[in-house]
Amino acid sequence: MAKSKGKQVAVVILALALLAGCGGPGQTSSNEADGSRSVQGETQQPDPEQLALQRAAGEKLDSFLWPRETVQKDILGQQMEFILYHGNGWTIHVPTSWESESVYAGLWSSPSHNAGVGVSKQYWGVNNPKHYRAQQGSWRHETSYAPPFDYYYDNDGGYTPPEGSADYIYFFAPDGDDQSYEFTLSSVVGETTEEEKAIQEAVLLSFSLDDSSHVLCGEDYTPGKTEWEAAMAGLVSEMEPVQFFWTQDGYAFDVDGKGSPDYLPYALAVSDCQPGEFVQSFSGERPEGVPVMGEEMITLLLPEMGIWLYFDVGSPWVYLHHAGEDYWTEFRHTENPGRGIFDIVRDWREAEQDWRDISSAG
Repeated sequence: MAKSKGKQVAVVILALALLAGCGGPGQTSSNEADGSRSVQGETQQPDPEQLALQRAAGEKLDSFLWPRETVQKDILGQQMEFILYHGNGWTIHVPTSWESESVYAGLWSSPSHNAGVGVSKQYWGVNNPKHYRAQQGSWRHETSYAPPFDYYYDNDGGYTPPEGSADYIYFFAPDGDDQSYEFTLSSVVGETTEEEKAIQEAVLLSFSLDDSSHVLCGEDYTPGKTEWEAAMAGLVSEMEPVQFFWTQDGYAFDVDGKGSPDYLPYALAVSDCQPGEFVQSFSGERPEGVPVMGEEMITLLLPEMGIWLYFDVGSPWVYLHHAGEDYWTEFRHTENPGRGIFDIVRDWREAEQDWRDISSAG
């Protein structure tokens, strides 16, 4: 990875997220517990039936999410609080002060943006980045850590980047014979503090593989299907924020997916669609039989869950990204074959745009 000048390591973290075809989220607003919303200066309440549906979805969503456990770690003689983060098949400790800096699963940055940690199972579609780095001629360096972190790679050789430049090193943890996780520790030369470096080390060494530790646990875990069911509960539940992203004429737009109480029928229409079998892919690569994405694509993001849903115009296929893993599924509409899932999502997005315009005008 080439060096780039500047102090914003967070930009690098965003770029890592974009490798999975993701756009960047804007700010989300918190919702009141009773489900009320302000539209055109008036507070509106959903009717009892809608509120019951939202509460049922919230209860279902709770069954998918791991509890937020905290632990204390010694960082340079001071106690610091970390959160036990559950990934897909692994766990890692992340400081609470870093957790809110990024919505992307497996990507965290310090409050100063001068240090970051990223964990991924893929690199440009390669599911064994350790082998990839070796083939590319990256420089190997020994460490004092026990395996699997007994050495790391960088792309510098003996070169020391200038002050203020971003610097990266790559650690690896094997996952079977032909796969590995890559850990990117990013820093800013001359500005990353010793405390930030100690935190990076603590995060790295806390990593462990755990087959039972999925971000979305629920009952029996089915890759892709479990993420979809959790996402649908999040779309309906009032407690979970949702955002739309799309690009038009070279400009990117984002809209709050729950900008009005009227969002619920649209969310329910999406959740009523029935997916087929989920097929895993790498870095958005299309499985056999999936057509190339068209010029119009809509993205739905559930930022707190780290789930991205991509809908393509005229296509029954949906692409789901979560925790560094990608899945595709085709929707089969039995009751209304002529109405595709893209059309349902587009209607919701356009309604949200109208609600935002009305709210801004008021």
